[in-house]
Amino acid sequence: MELLQNFADDHQTFFRERAISVGVSGALDDLPTKTRRALENLIESTAGAARMKVTFALSYGGRQDIVDAARSLSVHARAGLVLPEEIDQAFFRKHLTTSSLPPVDLLIRTGGETRLSDFMLFEAAYAELLFLPTLWPDFVPATLHAAVAEYSRRQRRFGSWSEPPHHSGSVEAFDPFDSP
Repeated sequence: MELLQNFADDHQTFFRERAISVGVSGALDDLPTKTRRALENLIESTAGAARMKVTFALSYGGRQDIVDAARSLSVHARAGLVLPEEIDQAFFRKHLTTSSLPPVDLLIRTGGETRLSDFMLFEAAYAELLFLPTLWPDFVPATLHAAVAEYSRRQRRFGSWSEPPHHSGSVEAFDPFDSP
C-alpha cells in the first residue's frame, strides 16, 4: 500500500500535465488512511481532465460491487425514491462503482489463468475474452497490438445468436509469442 501511496503522491503533476483524470472503482474506504488520502488527493487534483481517464480497481470485487448496488437500490426503494419497476439494467449500472466507465469490449487475462476472478462481472457480460499465457511483466505493446488484432477478427453478437462467421481460407490462431 505504501507503493500505491507513493505513486499517487508522486504522479499528480504527470497526470495533470497530460489532462488525465484518475478514478477508483472499488472500496476506497477499505484502504489504509494514508493511502486513501493520497488517492483522494490525486483524484481531486485531476478531476475535470478530459483527454483520458485512468481507473484503478482497488479493493474491488465484481460480486461485492453488484451486492452493494442492489443494497443501495433497496434503500432508495424503501425510502420511496425509486419504484422497483423503474429499475432496469441501465439504472442498476449507475449504482456500480464502475458506472463512469464504458462497457468492457475486450477483457485480456494474463498469466495463463482462464477465469474472470470476480473482475467486472456485470460490465463484461458481452466482452470478448482473451486468455494469454503471457505474464503481466512480459505484456508489451506488441502483445497488445496482437490482442487487438485478434479482437478485430471476432464477430460481436452481444448475447444474440447468429451463425458463426465464415472465413475464407485458413485462419491463423492467435499466438502472443509470434509478435516481436
